[in-house]
Amino acid sequence: MMQNMRPGRHPLKRAPSFQFLFSTLLFFMFLITAPLTPPLFAQETVWYISNGAGLALYPAPSRIVALRSDYCLGMSIISRSSLPQELLAYYQSPYTVDFRTLYEKGKPKRLQWVFRDDRGASRLTAVADIKDGSPSLTFIERYGESDLLVEERQFSEEEQITTVYFYEKGVLVRSETRVETLFTIKPEGADSAASDANDANDDPQGDAGSGQHDDAQTESGESAGAEEEPARPPATPDEPVEPQKEWRETSFWTDYYRYSRSHSLREVQRIVHAGAPQALTLSFPQLKPRPEFDRNFVHPHTTYNSTFLNETLSSDSVSEVAYTIDDRGRTLVESHYDETGALISEVKNNWVRDRLASVEWRSFDNEGAVLERRLAEYEYDAKDNRVMERNYVNGVLERTVRTEGRQEIEELHIDGKVVLRAIWEDGRKITEERVRGRQ
Repeated sequence: MMQNMRPGRHPLKRAPSFQFLFSTLLFFMFLITAPLTPPLFAQETVWYISNGAGLALYPAPSRIVALRSDYCLGMSIISRSSLPQELLAYYQSPYTVDFRTLYEKGKPKRLQWVFRDDRGASRLTAVADIKDGSPSLTFIERYGESDLLVEERQFSEEEQITTVYFYEKGVLVRSETRVETLFTIKPEGADSAASDANDANDDPQGDAGSGQHDDAQTESGESAGAEEEPARPPATPDEPVEPQKEWRETSFWTDYYRYSRSHSLREVQRIVHAGAPQALTLSFPQLKPRPEFDRNFVHPHTTYNSTFLNETLSSDSVSEVAYTIDDRGRTLVESHYDETGALISEVKNNWVRDRLASVEWRSFDNEGAVLERRLAEYEYDAKDNRVMERNYVNGVLERTVRTEGRQEIEELHIDGKVVLRAIWEDGRKITEERVRGRQ
């Protein structure tokens, strides 16, 4: 058998087929004609069990299991062609788009798009709420190359608010805010046309109720009055014209931010350009003795405090807020009252030297008994930088935030054990993990 083989040819090697040569030619033609930057292909959706705020708590084993939960989150990377028309103007070639859908009881509730650059940093975040089965944008946040917020847009059915921020060496120095309102415009002549049509319908034969013509004919057939004009068909109302709508700028103002030598915000001054509320200057108390201060003063429905307490302080039932300050202008007690003047909640600030050591919030029932108690404790390093925050609800630890350089490590606790850990850098979340086994 070996003697019958042709010399110089391996028994397993064969001449290349026509199909192989043709496919190779097509491959090289594709390499030549393909763009330098390959297109981004959409990725398969990853499912998570979440809460009502859209926070991914832990992965779901399947889409069916996720949709059976009260809240779930579907996350994927989509291509430019899948973006809504309102976001196409913000897209640039190097961006990747994270797309998230929040479901409530199996139905989509909110959509979110996050544009990321080649560094992985967020450059734009947009959110749309789903109403009556269709999404409607609620806000857009755009970030610059230095990861600072440069533009913020808020949308509603009747109003659009756009705020642009300006910085100097990373410090916010001013912002410009424009408010646009949706107006309805009636078509010109619509009222007069409708009036003519109504008049014609009311008197189709001349004078109403007379039953006779002004130009009666004589026996000879001649007109006794003026020459008779050719008869015109009765006026009919035009088809209804849809009113037009357009956006008009109704307010425009500029806020200027001024700081002390230690870079702490001391004053915000508002200059009104058009249509906005009256000019405003908001000054912060100085840290030097001011005996002339009124230590007790009242503001109508204004609250400012820790983010941990924002949810409780933003209650619609708060009608009046009273402050008690010390001789250095620091707030000691912040009391919230309803429309009847009854105390419904109270915030107490505990100061140690010039540092805020803790903030305690308590709510009360009609008889003055405590309903709920929240406490935020703070720790500082030798340079008076805040390095730790602990949040308690009714004496139970629920959240800690530890600062390490530019990063903040946020941990959520249940029964005294860590269940979720997130890392923030310069105010932006970069990682998030569910702690297994509850450390």
